[in-house]
Amino acid sequence: MSRVPTLDDYVAPLITRMGLNQYGYSLSDSTRATQNTTFRTRLSQNINTYIKNLYDADAIPLPGFSVTINLNNPNTAATLINSSGTHNTNGYYYYKNLSSSQKYVTLSSTSLGSPKVLLVEGMDVQIDGNITYSSGTNASLVIIARKNGSGVGGNIYVNPGVTWIGATLIADGALMNGEDASPIHWLSANSSRLTNKLTINGRLSTYNTRGGSLTTDGITLDDIGNNDGKCFTGTTFNPLCSYVTAASQDLERFRLTTDTTGQCTLYVSGSNSTVINVLSSLVY
Repeated sequence: MSRVPTLDDYVAPLITRMGLNQYGYSLSDSTRATQNTTFRTRLSQNINTYIKNLYDADAIPLPGFSVTINLNNPNTAATLINSSGTHNTNGYYYYKNLSSSQKYVTLSSTSLGSPKVLLVEGMDVQIDGNITYSSGTNASLVIIARKNGSGVGGNIYVNPGVTWIGATLIADGALMNGEDASPIHWLSANSSRLTNKLTINGRLSTYNTRGGSLTTDGITLDDIGNNDGKCFTGTTFNPLCSYVTAASQDLERFRLTTDTTGQCTLYVSGSNSTVINVLSSLVY
């Protein structure tokens, strides 16, 4: 496995990007707008073709505010049920919410033994435990959080105690620390809980920023305090958002650490453990 990047690997490039008003990351980067639009369009088309159009009538409409699902139980009520009453056997879990009220599904600590796909529409996803794969299996997990027509949902929240997520994460909104689908950020009173290093062993496609809650004089980095931050409002970059939203969406302060090794505290690796994004927090 590639070594975990250190703060020195990315601070100078980050300051340069911020000076150019580039606060997106990877496919959300303002310098790659065309590629981002193309990717998101194709992704949406594939989701519609292979899941939504095939299983929309079978999607689980969530009657309550939230539900906890077990991805290892194919006979649970959480899986798709077709018109004949048979549970889906392809590993798809599909929930939808057409209302303007927030709803979410929760994933507890899980060790997967086969491929799974969780699609929620108009809802958020709350990850409350580590997600790993059983050895010697072809297990994989894709989590897709989409907004509905009312703009509700589309975020993925991670409990501060989670340290490992073996999944590809795709969201119309942002990846954030949180509990009960409510964000916890590094400028909040309970920021001391954000000290665990998080590894995402998969891909990440969300509307987060890198440095949206930071300022720079061209040499050093500092927090924005109560000043206007940078964030994404929907798919549009917003240079004048609240510091709370900016801090919640900023991957540069996703987790905090006093680790003297200077290793990054949010580490994303793709296939073959190749680093695809150095999404990291500063020592604080």
